[in-house]
Amino acid sequence: MTPLEAAAQYIERGLLPIPIPFREKAPRISDWPSLRLAKADLPKHFNGAPSNLGVILGDDYGTADVDLDCAEAIAAARELLPETGLIFGRQSKPASHYFYRSDPPIRSKRFLDPIEKVCLVELRCRKTDGTVGLQTVVPPSVHPEGEQIRFEPGFDKYPANVDASTLQAAVSRIAAVAVLAKQWPGEKAGRNQAFIALAGALARGEWSIEEAIALARALYRVLWGAGADLDAAGAEVRSTYEKHRGGFQTTGKRSLTDLIDRRAVDSAFSWLGISQQAAAHNAPSPKASPVVAHSESMEDLMADDSIGVPELIIEGLLPKCGLVLLGGRPKDGKSWFACQLALSVATGQALGSYLEVRESGRVQLWALEDQRSLTKDKVKKLLRGSRPDGLRDIRIFEELAQPIVRGGDEIIRRALQEHPAELVILDSLFKLSGATQPNCDICQRDYDVIDRVRKIAIEHKCLAVIVMHTKKGARGGNPIENIIGTSGTSAAADAVIELKRTSVREGKLTVVGRLVPQEDYELAWHGGPDDWGWTIESTGDDASIGETSHEVLAYLEAQGSSKPATIAAAIHKTFGSVWMSLQRLQERGKVVRGRDKKWELFK
Repeated sequence: MTPLEAAAQYIERGLLPIPIPFREKAPRISDWPSLRLAKADLPKHFNGAPSNLGVILGDDYGTADVDLDCAEAIAAARELLPETGLIFGRQSKPASHYFYRSDPPIRSKRFLDPIEKVCLVELRCRKTDGTVGLQTVVPPSVHPEGEQIRFEPGFDKYPANVDASTLQAAVSRIAAVAVLAKQWPGEKAGRNQAFIALAGALARGEWSIEEAIALARALYRVLWGAGADLDAAGAEVRSTYEKHRGGFQTTGKRSLTDLIDRRAVDSAFSWLGISQQAAAHNAPSPKASPVVAHSESMEDLMADDSIGVPELIIEGLLPKCGLVLLGGRPKDGKSWFACQLALSVATGQALGSYLEVRESGRVQLWALEDQRSLTKDKVKKLLRGSRPDGLRDIRIFEELAQPIVRGGDEIIRRALQEHPAELVILDSLFKLSGATQPNCDICQRDYDVIDRVRKIAIEHKCLAVIVMHTKKGARGGNPIENIIGTSGTSAAADAVIELKRTSVREGKLTVVGRLVPQEDYELAWHGGPDDWGWTIESTGDDASIGETSHEVLAYLEAQGSSKPATIAAAIHKTFGSVWMSLQRLQERGKVVRGRDKKWELFK
């Protein structure tokens, strides 16, 4: 299209075109802000020679250009700007100009990065004194750097009519997202905590949850591009808003400035219109009305037969109702143990040939990590050819069509309505969350998944068990730290179980919870050909042999008979600690000392 043809089309759209020298950005015509060309005037100014083309801003119809000057602003605009029919840019900065009709015409404003001192985004309409005097170079012009200015596909139509206040707010939010995104911490430096703190500040700033989610989605879009999990952004905001509305403490601006340069945070909050007081760190959440604490006498509580003592499905391990987290390292046998849980509850047979099943019941096994063939193979080996009657009470699900936070919770609710169960096993958290790759460190999205699953369990008066990975570097024996962490959200689980394989043929099960006693169980692994799965060999002190002892056993299993000094050097322990471990293991019949003073596993 020639500049002459393009100028005619701009007039048809109600815009005011002006000629600009080729590969330049500024008009040379004097008094150009007053120039109003009709179609008949165009050949005089566009005579076939190479020429650029501009459109006057701030006219009576409020023609406005949102000029996005950095990649962060361009990405955020996709989530925050109102829809319009006129968007253009160039190869190195696509979709960097959005045209609107502002009602009424507004004064231009530039948003500068307080750290880098460069422009992030500019809302261009009238000059700061309220007069007409700005223009934008438009397609099919050529940028001074030689790039063709071009419309985005399908966006060569008409600019949208927008209220001035709406447009100003959208551009301010783009600037805030851009300046924050430039300084946003990495995954290992508090990225998730920063999202939670921002959501808390927005909640106390009385932003609607819809506005807060839009801002979070824009940040996600900037940080992860096309791969952004926008549903996770919404879930994080909803979780924080629920805590705020419930009167619980939420972090805010002060926490954010611990993670991000204060200059960026101050500028962003100023543009967002959030006051210092509203955004304060850990400020008490406002409450609509005073909350009155309910109480009753202990005598009345003891006399109330409607309140029962918490019951257990499996002795010392599983409560009858609530949520249990079962964690362990990859390939340590968690899915095998999950299948054994399902079989024990459905058939009434003791778990691991040790723990009594107090009340058998129906089971849903969501084997999301294994295909049906793998699940069948495991169960077949565990049953050793038998077909107990309880198998009909186990329902197998191999797929959850949507992650929990995107509707998967409703799928599980409907499954429980159709197939009621006393135990629901969900293997694994990674599949429930819809994450793109396994994450051994629990994050806000995982907390939201865990919380929703627990609500389902309470609603249907059943027990849910979520299988998950322990944290990276977990040493075993501390389920709260290794599975959930120390962030105080362990209240979501009624019990936490950690399974750790200590050697090829041994393992340890540690249980912690409100409704079950803290206990250690020593496990034995059977890998065929006749027996398969975990059995529980002992409990209490007999099961707690210590980390060094486990490492000694693992070394002897791998390397064979060895002297204490050799073992100590290999596992980086002192000779004394290895010697004491060998003595304890000998007392328990696990190792023997040969005449050559070498130690080996008892056979």
